[in-house]
Amino acid sequence: MRMLRLCGQPRSAPELLTAMGQRTRSAGFTRALRLLVDGGFVRYTIPEKHRSKGQRYIITEKGRRLLEVTK
Repeated sequence: MRMLRLCGQPRSAPELLTAMGQRTRSAGFTRALRLLVDGGFVRYTIPEKHRSKGQRYIITEKGRRLLEVTK
């Protein structure tokens, strides 16, 4: 849920890592981010280029609803 909240504004993967207090991208971090994207809770800001260095992640309406339910 913390990662989902952090995506309230567009953030890159390194920005998310820093905000979460991590230095390196772990398998758990990558898996959690992938689950959020695949589940439709977070979307890419550049959907046609998933691996772009300018890629950012932002919460979707579905993600906002999930945050409301879990308050």
